[in-house]
Amino acid sequence: MDDSEPDWQPVVPTPLNILISAVAAGTISNGMAYNVGDILRWDSAQWSLFYSGKAASLPKANINAFEVPDVSEQNVYLNFAQSLTVPGVSGPVAVHDIVAYDGATYSMFFDGSDEGLTTAGEKIDALAVLPGRISPIGDNCKNYLLISTIAGGSVEDANGGNLPFGGEDVLGFCQWHVGANTAGLWHKVIDGSAEGLPGGAIVSISATDDGLIVYFTTKGTFNADGVAGQPSKVYAFDMVSKKISGPYWSGNLVGFNGAVDGLQIIGELP
Repeated sequence: MDDSEPDWQPVVPTPLNILISAVAAGTISNGMAYNVGDILRWDSAQWSLFYSGKAASLPKANINAFEVPDVSEQNVYLNFAQSLTVPGVSGPVAVHDIVAYDGATYSMFFDGSDEGLTTAGEKIDALAVLPGRISPIGDNCKNYLLISTIAGGSVEDANGGNLPFGGEDVLGFCQWHVGANTAGLWHKVIDGSAEGLPGGAIVSISATDDGLIVYFTTKGTFNADGVAGQPSKVYAFDMVSKKISGPYWSGNLVGFNGAVDGLQIIGELP
């Protein structure tokens, strides 16, 4: 009897990739230039350009937040720092919206105005897109979005009440309907001020597939849970212990000397 491929094949860890967008144009220490409409990829050994706004027909794009479902593919969800005309999408894409790109065409993915995001303070500046099945609210969620905004505002919560939030908070959204007629339910995932974060602190987020760890960067310093945080370094919030830890990564140590705007972590940080 022989089983050359037993059912207990070991789990192969996902290679670490860190994707970022930058607040301003610049140059990596290896000489690679980047712009505000680009997504950069660090694969633990070298930098490369994962997405180029110019090459993807958006030469005036300024990426504020993004999510890449699979680093081996070209699909990406994008939010922009300013209202923008996007090929294939009807009307201007607002700062409260998210579009999907499949490597060739764009489409509306999340229309913020449909779900209460309309003011300047409610401008999206951080995003993670997770499987709908892990949403702790709602049923039959197609996606579970984690969103932080530039300052703050309010939306209707899952119970029909008013949910105020700040730019240091993270909201969760059970997304029922994708596209121009976005529909779903909101709740608050992280109350940043209760955790010791200054107002408007969060500028980027990423999350593990199970949503139990939320990584983030901030635009300024903070002190929380014994952590003296600095901008553009990656910290983690544990949804179980409700504690902040880190830093776990710094672009400065691997040749990126700019300020992080958008963030995604694929794989496990050491």
